[in-house]
Amino acid sequence: MEFSLVQSQQLTLSTRLYQSLKLMEVPLSDLREQIEQELEKNPALEVAEKIPTYSYVHNVAHAEDKYQRFLEAIPARGETLQEHLLKELHMQWLDVPLRTVAELVIQNLDSDGFHCEAPELLVPDSQQHLLKEALTVVQSLEPVGCATADYKESLQVQLQLLMGTGQHGKKSEKVLQHLALLEREKYAAVAKKTGCTVEEVRSIRKQLSALSPFPGRMFSHNETQYLVPDVQVVQKDGSLVVIINDEELPVLQVNSFLADLAAKKGTARSFAKNYIREARWFIGALNRRNTTLMRISQSIVQFQQEFFLKGPKYLVPLTLKDVAQAVQLHEATVSRAVNGKYVQSAWGMFELRHFFSSAVGNSLPNGLRYSKESVKEIIKELIAGEEQRCSDQALVAQLEKRGISIARRTVTKYRNELAVGSSYHR
Repeated sequence: MEFSLVQSQQLTLSTRLYQSLKLMEVPLSDLREQIEQELEKNPALEVAEKIPTYSYVHNVAHAEDKYQRFLEAIPARGETLQEHLLKELHMQWLDVPLRTVAELVIQNLDSDGFHCEAPELLVPDSQQHLLKEALTVVQSLEPVGCATADYKESLQVQLQLLMGTGQHGKKSEKVLQHLALLEREKYAAVAKKTGCTVEEVRSIRKQLSALSPFPGRMFSHNETQYLVPDVQVVQKDGSLVVIINDEELPVLQVNSFLADLAAKKGTARSFAKNYIREARWFIGALNRRNTTLMRISQSIVQFQQEFFLKGPKYLVPLTLKDVAQAVQLHEATVSRAVNGKYVQSAWGMFELRHFFSSAVGNSLPNGLRYSKESVKEIIKELIAGEEQRCSDQALVAQLEKRGISIARRTVTKYRNELAVGSSYHR
């Protein structure tokens, strides 16, 4: 029998680091539940009656009463898209590096199930070879078609999984390239362009109508029932002020009796020290979470001042890398910190990921560029104010007058994302 030594790379995380990263991801509505669980299992952790010197939380008037009130007020919460996909992912037999990349892909999805940032930016060069397989894994989870760039790619993925790669599957993919004609029921035109029969086009159109172009939306109703902003941005004396919304959370401290017990000699010392260590770590992790969220939120507000002062049309292009460099954190940390969290502003409540948007079109003479979300807002405004129904080509011309040069298919894509019908259906 011959033995050989094989060298392999494996990504591992310490339990503490993993817990800290998970705590970083938790939005305010879930953080309450997590604190409650820690209080139940660790006798060294308790609600403070007054502000401890190390506490991050500022207002603890009637802390215990307030804690009891918010526990009673916690609503029953449905499952989010990310939670559902992660649960499905953890039922798959995957090695640790692939599972880790797949988790990053899931954390990068918006409420429709589409990528917020280009997935290539999520992992270092050494793990790029795992990305394609991770995308395939996540796309096949229920709801099928998540982890895609847009509704069209989502439908392509769903069709491939439904039809396979055989002859019928290939015909379906060809038909899918002509969604605009299908929408107007121009079956003969699609048949001519694809080489299919009119009956085949009708059949594929029927199959397409049973698919979900925005697979993540089936979980959206869960979010709107209990959304609580993690961050508030207000104007004060002409300046924008960022406030972490932690007023409703209990202030935690270490139990003084167990702390004294841990300092004394005796058989109970080891028991007490373990609980004290865990309590101090949890309090510190909460403070680090809030500090990191504050730094990232302040950076986003600095980049997006025009948005917070003037409104959604003024959202500028911004990437995770921009903020990561500004606050000197890893992009993955920024991604985790903003995931599932919301900010309350004068213009409404927005997911923090809303403020990351790629640039669209060419730079203007003054060097400014429009973000995807700001262009969508402008398209919405143009359609709302139209005296007669504008075709997508007419919208292209109106955008061009504003210095925004984009293709007609891009306008069509954005209009569909806004859930606005074509001029034919408006």
